[in-house]
Amino acid sequence: MKNFSRYIVIVLCLLMPVSVFAQDIDSIVRQLDSIQNTLNEVTIKAERMKEIRLKSVEGTVIFEGKKTEIVDLSKLQANLATNNGRQVFNRIAGLNVWESDAAGMQLGIGARGLNPNRSAEFNIRQNGYDITADAIGYPDAYFTPPLEGMDRVEIVRGAASLQFGTQFGGLINFKTHQPIDKKFQLTTQLTGGSFATVSSFTAIEGTYKKFSYYAYYQYKHTKGWRPNSKLNAHSAFINLTYHISPKVSLSAEYTHQNYVMQQPGGLTDNQFKNDPRQSTRTRNWFGINWNIPVVKLEYFPKENLRWNTILFGLIGSRNALGFLSYANRNDDFKNRDLIKDKYKNFGMESRFLYQYKMGKDTSSLSVGVRYFHGFTTKQQGLGSDASDADFDYLNPNNLENSDYHFYGNNIALSAENIFKITPKLSITPGVRLEFLLTDVNGYYKADTVAYDDSRKYKRIFPLFGVGISFKAHHLAEVYANISQNYRGINYTDLRINNPNVRVDPNIKDEKGFNADIGIRGKKGEQFNYDVNFFTLYYNKKVGSIQQVDSQYNIYRFKTNISNSRSLGVESFVEVDIVKCINENSDFGTSLFSNFTYTNALYIKSQNKQIEGNVVEFAPQFIFRGGVRFKYKDFACSWQISTVSKQFTDATNAKYASTAVIGEIPHYYVMDFNASYAYKWFKFSCSVNNLSNNKYFTRRAESYPGPGIIPSDGISAFGTIAFRWHTKE
Repeated sequence: MKNFSRYIVIVLCLLMPVSVFAQDIDSIVRQLDSIQNTLNEVTIKAERMKEIRLKSVEGTVIFEGKKTEIVDLSKLQANLATNNGRQVFNRIAGLNVWESDAAGMQLGIGARGLNPNRSAEFNIRQNGYDITADAIGYPDAYFTPPLEGMDRVEIVRGAASLQFGTQFGGLINFKTHQPIDKKFQLTTQLTGGSFATVSSFTAIEGTYKKFSYYAYYQYKHTKGWRPNSKLNAHSAFINLTYHISPKVSLSAEYTHQNYVMQQPGGLTDNQFKNDPRQSTRTRNWFGINWNIPVVKLEYFPKENLRWNTILFGLIGSRNALGFLSYANRNDDFKNRDLIKDKYKNFGMESRFLYQYKMGKDTSSLSVGVRYFHGFTTKQQGLGSDASDADFDYLNPNNLENSDYHFYGNNIALSAENIFKITPKLSITPGVRLEFLLTDVNGYYKADTVAYDDSRKYKRIFPLFGVGISFKAHHLAEVYANISQNYRGINYTDLRINNPNVRVDPNIKDEKGFNADIGIRGKKGEQFNYDVNFFTLYYNKKVGSIQQVDSQYNIYRFKTNISNSRSLGVESFVEVDIVKCINENSDFGTSLFSNFTYTNALYIKSQNKQIEGNVVEFAPQFIFRGGVRFKYKDFACSWQISTVSKQFTDATNAKYASTAVIGEIPHYYVMDFNASYAYKWFKFSCSVNNLSNNKYFTRRAESYPGPGIIPSDGISAFGTIAFRWHTKE
């Protein structure tokens, strides 16, 4: 630890000298604030685009001392129509992005050695409310909002647990577009490209007196890079806001998405080597139907008082159908496995922010309360022996595998306070008290014999954390935080029949903490940076080890295998060479470097087979870098992403005949994007995987596999966008 601390001090000292070349942007910000009411719409939007991390206080939430990032989608050059994760998050250090869903319907992101599977280690939200199946019991992100309808994506690392929930990864919050200050505006975009991909997006928005609105509809279709990969998807959203007074506003939102996708199945290592584009399954399908109603009330009685309450719900379902046996076995064309989930959730979150004087400086207190009730039905039985997307059971009243009902109740209280010690130094302690109750009722079958299963899990526990921020200079903020984390038992871990994975019936919840210490700063559009050291400690981490049954079948056994710890460095630096010479130039040439080093190991394990092994899904190095050129309304960019090898189970197995576990080799991929805008018209294009590399990022234990899921080869897309609005 002495050497580790010494390295931190050395790096901070090396970075400090950059501050002597900067001017005081704090004074510029104060001047802009003073003339805010006179700025025109274009200037306001341009200033907003410069935001790269969250402010100390946003609305009723505190972010002081935390590692935060913003993906500004209005400034980003990426293929938004396909929600391309490696392009969208190319400036966010440390993210391990799965590329097994080229259509972008399910986002797979991990960090610091966390499993990227449907981003379940993150708290995924839209406009501040939950959009996953169940934030505690089943936090899988089956729904990803269309990025064409978003203004930005907000990311908060592990210290987000105190105000948003207990996930180790932190928070990812999608912020939908905010209506313009005109009566009406129409935006429409049409994207076409490789693999018969077509995506249309249409949005309307406006403000009239006290009323504002925003709505969009997206349709997406593709045949996919591999055979048997077609998709049809529909997404819609509407927000209606009524400003009752300057201090009170009431909003109603509704989000809908449904899609059905065919899944080509996984491959073995030999199949991938021979032809990564082949498909071994013709009868596998997956679909969701997602509906999220929301009501939000905001009240600002005084300048130093803010309060909001969000009521949200989810009525949704997901269906997985197919032949899910090992990739090295041919489809028997008998009745398919069918797994169906239904979700009916209700939640409420209310937050109160109070800002007060402590000496000459302003401190802030945020207090929150959360209530959540979730009801999940999880069934598994036999479907038809046909080839279509028939999501009906053969025997709905007597399922062949299991029928479960999961009831979840969650009450949480949270509080954080920014204590302004001096104008430059602040300390932000926080606490969260969680009450969780999980009720399991149902049955499962083994050899046609039904076994009743009824269990209850009741947990009450506090989480503590503290953050420190020292603004040594307007270009050098030193921040540090440590926060406890907690992850509840996943419903899938309690009971599901899958030949590729078996679950320990005594599996327990996971606990641990995240800690960061770093330095960051920015100067307008000229440059910005963020370098931090992190550690993540996982107690009783759930993982998989390779085992062999009595018939010599290799399978993954999921259990609380060990404690683990991750140490590393996350760094991001971006410099616009032209802007550094002439800040007002119409030209811009920016270079960015996004580098992460992670050392994640299993420690203190009773299983000597894995002690000292590398944690799965923890590549040692992740690098993304590139260059962006801009001249007035024309811009183009090139980027490269490279990820070192990683394992997929705790035994660090390099190969298995089933391909469910094994090594994911080092890979790299390059992308090119360009765009041109003229008044109401914009054209953009992208070429993904320029070098047509053959690689994969995922070995699936179930759908969309099992086995290796190849990433797409070279592809090209073009987008035409039009925008029209009223003059007043």
